[in-house]
Amino acid sequence: MTSTRRRPGLRPTPRTGSFAPVAHVPIPRPRGGRQEALFGDPATPGPAREQRADRSTTDPELIATVLRLAISPGYLLLGPAERVVRMLDGRVGARGVDVDPVPGFEADTVAQLLDSHYLRLGGTRQVTHAGRVVAATTVTVPTAGRRLLDRWTTTHTIAKATR
Repeated sequence: MTSTRRRPGLRPTPRTGSFAPVAHVPIPRPRGGRQEALFGDPATPGPAREQRADRSTTDPELIATVLRLAISPGYLLLGPAERVVRMLDGRVGARGVDVDPVPGFEADTVAQLLDSHYLRLGGTRQVTHAGRVVAATTVTVPTAGRRLLDRWTTTHTIAKATR
């Protein structure tokens, strides 16, 4: 007696009625090796701020230094790309405030402190950058940032005294 139970991947062929493997039918692929999106445009990478998120720091000395520099002389964000610059002297002249760009690690720390609300965005002012007068957004230090700086400065001073 033969078994009537079907095996996976096999089905009776119409001609003979026996169980034979089904031939593999190739599926046409688009040329170029990439399949287009099924619904709409292909995905694009996120904005620059999301890409900077993985560059966070846990160095308390760097965070304290950035908070001190944010208090005086201060940081500014230039343009829609939010490029971080530092004010040179903080005095407003006829051509605005003179600024200098900061290194990448310092800009990443400013972005991290902005995201964690230890720094906040303030108003806009005119600054001189690369010989041009442009509008920039100020970066302010709220109470939470000042408390963090005071707390770290106090514990760091106590730790130095006990060594």
